[in-house]
Amino acid sequence: MRKYALLLTLSILVTQEGLGQSAQAVRKRFLHVSLVPGLSSNGIHGGRFRNSVSLNLLSGYSAGNDMLELGGLSNFNQSRVYGLQLAGLVNVVGGNAFNNTIAQIKGRNEEKAGADVAGIQAGGLMNFLTGSLYGFQAVGGVNIVREEAKGLQVAGLVNVVNEAMAGVQVAGVQNTSFQALDGGQVAGIYNYTNGAMQGFQVSAFNQARSINGRRSVSSTRATGLQLGLVNSAGRSMAGYQIGLVNFGGEMSGTQIGLVNINKSTNGTPIGLFTVDSEAFIRVLASELFLTNLEIGTGTRSMYNTVSISYNAGNYFNSITPKWAVGYSLGKIWSTRSFFVSTDVQVQHINLASNFTKELSLSGKVRASVGLPVNLGFTSFYLLSGLTWNSYVSNGDSISPDLMSFQMENQRLGKQLSFWPGFTIGIQSK
Repeated sequence: MRKYALLLTLSILVTQEGLGQSAQAVRKRFLHVSLVPGLSSNGIHGGRFRNSVSLNLLSGYSAGNDMLELGGLSNFNQSRVYGLQLAGLVNVVGGNAFNNTIAQIKGRNEEKAGADVAGIQAGGLMNFLTGSLYGFQAVGGVNIVREEAKGLQVAGLVNVVNEAMAGVQVAGVQNTSFQALDGGQVAGIYNYTNGAMQGFQVSAFNQARSINGRRSVSSTRATGLQLGLVNSAGRSMAGYQIGLVNFGGEMSGTQIGLVNINKSTNGTPIGLFTVDSEAFIRVLASELFLTNLEIGTGTRSMYNTVSISYNAGNYFNSITPKWAVGYSLGKIWSTRSFFVSTDVQVQHINLASNFTKELSLSGKVRASVGLPVNLGFTSFYLLSGLTWNSYVSNGDSISPDLMSFQMENQRLGKQLSFWPGFTIGIQSK
């Protein structure tokens, strides 16, 4: 292993020596065979030759390649590479960048040559490209493209594109496309772009500056999706986010998550909590529970509530539930003098102080009307509504005795009850 490392270091030193020489006209060769730079069919000045086919037993150095380049350890090219480039460890395309630096130090003003790859580049440890990628990169370690990329990058560890990525990045750890992403990123841990994203990001953690969609400032049919544990769009989110925690900035798309956190919300957040400026609290009584506390978040176009309900004794029926937890999704229509809300709620009903482990599930559809009340020192809505309820269990019924009808499935051992109901209470403004 030390022998290979010494040879690789020697080849780099020889390459750097070649880069420091004055620029001369590039000559073309069909076949180039090399042991290390300086010991090759192109002599000691490999950077003066552009080859169609290069066979580098250990390391190779040339101005560029047009068809095929194979390197046991590494391949080093000053400018463009077309076709197929394979290396056991490292591929470097863009030695002209170092050459220009030396030229600037010496006071010369030389135009930068292109250092792009159009084709397939594969290496064991690293692919490094100072220009643009048009095609496919595959590596066991890290892919780096210092300009734009159009195509596919696959890396065992990390993919990096300094400008925009139009295509797909797949990495075991992290994908980065600094300026923009038009395509997709799939990573084991983290996806990132500091610009606009349209396409998809799939990882444990996804981050974009903005996600495009039909409600973007520049409306477009193309949209973006983030799928992960934590998703973030720092400025705006007009696409879709699905995760445990979603950060949407100015959110005008759709979020599905345990917690949605936004600066402002004009879209559709679905989750247990949506943190923005439109939260409310409801305290209600119903035909089933004397006390119901609901905390609502979201928008008027789509709000969600989490609720807890409690009874201290028997009130309306022979079997009175003790407590319940629930979740609902709803919508609000507002006028100047009142509002109307509709929602669908699901509750797990507990018949005693302990959590009921058996099937005990209630569902309801509710329509409510809220009237504003202003007392000077405080204001709220007086809320009343009608409900249609259902309850499924292994046998017991909690429906009010005079208001329900029941169905029983003897084969499954389940009992289903239906009844009309009501809610009355107050809601914060």
